[in-house]
Amino acid sequence: MRDLSGKRVVITGAAGGIGKAIALEFCRAGSRLILLDVNQPALEAAVADCRATGADAVGVHCDLADADAIALAADRCLAAFGGVDVLVNNAGIAFYGPTHEMRLDQWEKLMAVNLLAPIRLIHALLPSLREQPEAHILNIASITGLVPKRRIAAYQASKFGLVGLSQSLRAEYSPYGIGVTAVCCGFARTELIATAHRDGMAAKPRAMRSWWSVSPEYVARRAVAGVRANRGLVVVPFLARLFWWVQRLSPAILDLHGHWVHWRSNRRRRAKARRLRSNTPSMPQPVPAGAK
Repeated sequence: MRDLSGKRVVITGAAGGIGKAIALEFCRAGSRLILLDVNQPALEAAVADCRATGADAVGVHCDLADADAIALAADRCLAAFGGVDVLVNNAGIAFYGPTHEMRLDQWEKLMAVNLLAPIRLIHALLPSLREQPEAHILNIASITGLVPKRRIAAYQASKFGLVGLSQSLRAEYSPYGIGVTAVCCGFARTELIATAHRDGMAAKPRAMRSWWSVSPEYVARRAVAGVRANRGLVVVPFLARLFWWVQRLSPAILDLHGHWVHWRSNRRRRAKARRLRSNTPSMPQPVPAGAK
């Protein structure tokens, strides 16, 4: 699908971050867009930004944790332009913190948005995609869908599932003209963790180091390039690919790294406890009755 002009593109989580950047990238290619998001004001602003480029864009408010809302949104997507050529599953939420502190309802919501929503949209829109001479499914996963990381078990499980879903769909439908791409990017400078903190899904916001994180626009360019080239897996940036190669060649190395991180954290906690004890003034001992 090298020519994206006129293609009808559905994008979830399109009101900001990577989703909005992908939308604007498709706008520059001349595509027609249907943007889905749960944040109505931000969604309206994103639609206005897309239309400002001269693109044909409509917005559909949708809570991807709600199966009925997804079914209704899928019908509206099909009705908007008479069919769909490209589906971009971008929306996602995160939980960052100890897994044993995560409630079951938080697990269910995260899996509903990150994995079940893409499955439901694919199920609803696949008949339309199959009718097109060429079509594409773009799933925005994460490097955590390939390489393990601490304190994000639920998020990682959803992204591993999304990568596996992408690979299976690609094997099944690529002979029929439907390309499938999974994008596994490292940390991007988005509001993912800040939103998780605001929604009670993270104990504290985590600042991303500039040398490790990339911009949403960078991810969007590589993602759309992956669609044009019909690449099955896009891993960006180079540092994320490096971790992926290490995981493939020798998983024990990353396992040892995890043990080292745990040891270092425990050492810091013990040192902090010693400092607190040394700075705490000792209480005077009571004098026994009758003592001189």
